[in-house]
This record gives sequence, structure tokens and C-alpha cells, in this order.
Amino acid sequence: MQPSIAPTVVLLSQGDELINGRTIDSNAPWIARKMSDMGFHVIGIECCPDDPEVLLRVLNRSAASADFVISTGGLGPTQDDHTTLCAAMWCKKPLQLHEESLTRIRRIWSDRGLEMPASNEKQARLPEGCEVLTNDFGTAPGFIVETDQSTAFFLPGPPREMKGIFTKHLQERLQKHHGVEPRHRSVLRCVGISESRLQEKLSASPMPEGIQVHYKASLAENQIILDAPEQMDALHFEKQAQQCASRIGASCLGVDTPPLSEFLLARLIEKQDTLAVAESCTGGRISAAMTAIPGASAVFLEGACVYSNEAKIRTCGVTPTQLSQHGAVSQSVAESLAIGMRQRAGSTYGIGVTGIAGPGGGSADKPVGTVHIALSTPRECVHRKLSLTGMRRDRIIAVTTSLSLDLLRRHLQAISP
Repeated sequence: MQPSIAPTVVLLSQGDELINGRTIDSNAPWIARKMSDMGFHVIGIECCPDDPEVLLRVLNRSAASADFVISTGGLGPTQDDHTTLCAAMWCKKPLQLHEESLTRIRRIWSDRGLEMPASNEKQARLPEGCEVLTNDFGTAPGFIVETDQSTAFFLPGPPREMKGIFTKHLQERLQKHHGVEPRHRSVLRCVGISESRLQEKLSASPMPEGIQVHYKASLAENQIILDAPEQMDALHFEKQAQQCASRIGASCLGVDTPPLSEFLLARLIEKQDTLAVAESCTGGRISAAMTAIPGASAVFLEGACVYSNEAKIRTCGVTPTQLSQHGAVSQSVAESLAIGMRQRAGSTYGIGVTGIAGPGGGSADKPVGTVHIALSTPRECVHRKLSLTGMRRDRIIAVTTSLSLDLLRRHLQAISP
């Protein structure tokens, strides 16, 4: 029996703020992941300004090419919100007041102790005959319009509202759609290894038929995403994912692990260990990565941004002799930062980082991108020198942050740095 062809989807994001780069669209990637995981085939992501002529043209083009269109944005009460009108023009239906939505919007304003502005009535004028999707997190309802050409879902732009409506109204409906084949999916997070090197390692042993390999690169980590039809035996798929992780080796956190900082937090909580950090060139980014996670206070005791030599001496016990003999950017100082911070905080582990992030400050002996990281443990102090020459300042900081945390991860997993 031949597998059915996956229904196609085009995602449509709207707003001048997206076109001019002032706002990064997070809606389309989130929806794309959801749709792909359910077995739909996302064939395009469109982005258009708050221009009704452009929007109607893009909507017509998207509907002509896909079984489904999912639109986000443009459902607000202001004059530059044209989506609902364009949806009505597309399906050739007049706008009509949806009394239930108007009542709900008025109640939201009343609960705030305010009278509803007249402009909000616009959000309750929807295409005649559409299916209305209630919004538990905002005023604008979503709605569904069907034509012979395609089915279009119109959702509000604020991510919290969009996700709420998608989860409540669309996810189960779409999962049950005829022809959709859910897929197995696993993510392998990798730190300290390039995308090209990952491909080399995986190419040595081709994946079995039916398993697709996708690569997602970022500064913090590179990801290998494996997927396969749900009809494939689950144990077989899991075994292949584990073998893939083994071929990658120490750089891989494992199969379907959380991001590195969350992974570390869980391990430290499990072991009842604690962490403190002294940062020079990363300027607090390591501390921020750990404390961004709920529950971090259970393990993260202290962080210090020790940019000046005086701060290194005062906070972590670095000596003037070390600074004069080795310089602030050196193995000696990184180790003293790690040891001194661990002793100061009374933590299980201490991380110390010092380096030259640029664009100035480098020399022939220590060019921009020279970084020393150190991890102080109850038994030893582990050091690693990074040579990140040729990178911009922001990239040096991001990579150093990731590799500093990875040094602790490798220690916790008994992997050589």
C-alpha cells in the first residue's frame, strides 16, 4: 500500500514590523514545527506588509498552491489591520457583526474597569459563515474560512494568543485530518562541533531507508533532526537515533535532551551539586544562560562579572604577580577565577572565563579570539584554551558561553574535554 501524500500548508505572517526587520517572526517557525510533526508538508512561508492589495495577492497565491493556509497577524482594531477584510474578499463573503465575539470583547474591557474603545468593534466583524475560534488570551477572535480552493485559518499575531488558539482549536482537528501521517522525530543536540563535521560523521554510515536527516545550525549548538513515518517500528527508529548519537560521539548531549543549560541544571539538581561563575569576556552571559531557567536558584549560587584586573583580584583572589607574569588572558588567571569563585561561593563547581572578545585589545601573542576557560571541581581544575580568531565579538561571546557550560557537561558525563 502506497503512503498517502501529505497535505500541503503555506504559512502567512503579516505586519510592517516583520518586513522592516524591527520584529523577528517567531510564529511561523513554531507553527511549521507543529505542522511538520503532525505529518503535514509545509511548502512555504510568506511574509507581507500591512497592505491590503499585497495581502490579497499573497493570500490568493498561497491558497492556489496549498491545501491549507495558516495566517497570523493583522486581526487588531487599528486602521493598518486589513486581514479580516482581505479574508472576506478572498472567500467572496461580506463582513458581518459576530455578536458573541463583540460581547466577549466588551466583557474583557469591562473586567479591566474600562469601557471598550469603539475601534475594537472591528475585531468582531468577521466573514459571513466563517467558523469563529475563541481567544482566551486577547480580544481578537480567530476564524476559519473554507473555499473550493483551500482552507484558511486566521490567527492573531501575538504569540501567546496564536499558540493558545492553535492548541485549543486547531491541533486536534488537524491531527485527525484524512491523509495525515504523524512521524517519529528525534533531536540530537551537539556542542563544539561544526555542521560539516557532523555530516562527515553521519555520512560514514548511511541511515536506513525511510529515516530522513536534517541539520539545524546555530552558534550555541548544532542539531541533527531525524524523522520517519509513524508506520516504522518505534524501537527500530529509537535504535537508529541512539546509533547516530554514538557515531557523533562526545559532542552529542544525547537523544531528545533539553538545551545545554537546561540539561546541566537537571544534572546538577539530580546530584545536589551547585555552581558559581566568574566571567570576564562573556560579561555575564554564562550566568544569564543558567538563571534564565526556572529552578536555577536550587543550584546556581553566584555569578560575578570581573572585567577589570582589580575586580579579578578583589573578587576571586587573582594575584598581581599572576597578572604581571601571565596577563589577564591566561590559563593561570582563568584557573584562579574558577577556584576563587568556587571557594567564595562555597559551590561544588566554579567556572572561570577570561579572553579577548575584540574588536580591539589583541596582540601578536594573544590575538582577538584568544579565550581561556577553566572548571574548578572538588578534585581538580580543568583548563581549555579556545582560539576563536576571525570571529566577531558577538560570536566569540556566544561560543565561549556555550563551550564553558559544555566543559562542565563533559565533566558530569565523565567525558574528556
